[in-house]
Amino acid sequence: FVLMCCAAVAGMVTGASAAILLFWAITGSLIKELGYDPKDKLSAALALGVVWCGPIGMLMMPFQTTGVLNYSLFFAGTGGAITSYNYISYLAFGVVMGIVGIIVYMLFLRFVIRPDVSKFAEFKVSANAGKLEMDGKQKMATYIFIALVVLLLVPSFFTGSTNPVLAFINKLGTTGSAAIMLAILAFVVYDGKPFVSMSRLIQRGVIWDLIFMLCAGLTIGGQLSSPATGITAFVGNLFAPILSSVGGIGYLLIFMFITLVLTNCMNNVPVAAFLLPLQYGICMDVGMNPLVIIACFIFIVDFAVFLPSSSPVGAMLHGSGLVEKADIYKWCGPLLVIFTLVIVFIGYPFGLLVF
Repeated sequence: FVLMCCAAVAGMVTGASAAILLFWAITGSLIKELGYDPKDKLSAALALGVVWCGPIGMLMMPFQTTGVLNYSLFFAGTGGAITSYNYISYLAFGVVMGIVGIIVYMLFLRFVIRPDVSKFAEFKVSANAGKLEMDGKQKMATYIFIALVVLLLVPSFFTGSTNPVLAFINKLGTTGSAAIMLAILAFVVYDGKPFVSMSRLIQRGVIWDLIFMLCAGLTIGGQLSSPATGITAFVGNLFAPILSSVGGIGYLLIFMFITLVLTNCMNNVPVAAFLLPLQYGICMDVGMNPLVIIACFIFIVDFAVFLPSSSPVGAMLHGSGLVEKADIYKWCGPLLVIFTLVIVFIGYPFGLLVF
């Protein structure tokens, strides 16, 4: 459980892919140290657990790429009615549901996968194990990251404040806050060299394909929700009989399972670009909180691991050789269905309390 929580924390800070690669190396060393065979069920279960918990950590943070992307696509379909979401509310939702997600996996591990963990009782950390210490550059990067997190979260505590400093921070938003931190780093010199190289950062540190996909998604999203296209009205009329018979929670259940199937068959960004702009009108019809619906959606649409084509994380899992293909399908299918039910029947009611 501690190992899975550490993988989630790494996902919060570095993103899903980096956390997975890091903790695959850690779990591989642990398996070797304990004397397990790399093909043992425990090895596969730990590898899958890292793939499960790393993305969960990323989903906990309101300003990680996935949250900003999905809410932006949703806002494109509201016609300006909703333009922002509270970071603190999402953080509370994300942390609680992330912990619930880790617990779901641990219960699945205990009662379904049931690997042999007897050798863990014999494992002892060597007294001569080296201590990890950060150098000055790593410490500075940590301080800057903490400052960025504080700068991003402060506006959620003081919305509508008349204090000029707080009002300025409120107007900065995610982009402005990140720009200020980058500007500070650009002027910092460490050990006779610039702390960061802006040209190198722009070339290698920016996910340009995601930015272009977001631009395309926002453009498509605005058109999908435009009254001139009639798509929103068509979808509303199509779902009207269903909504009248199943109600709000019934619609949420259907919507989450449609999302689950689509996102595990194709890339999650096109799925979000198609589904999210239509949700505002439907949520208004069924009387549900759209911000909570999108928070629930985020936790489902980014769990795309069933097929290698589902997402980069899915491709990593299938191509790693750490988990047999048969085990991926046998374990991920039930796990994804269980977690979807948890999000609908626990996540949405909890989200109403914090949003």
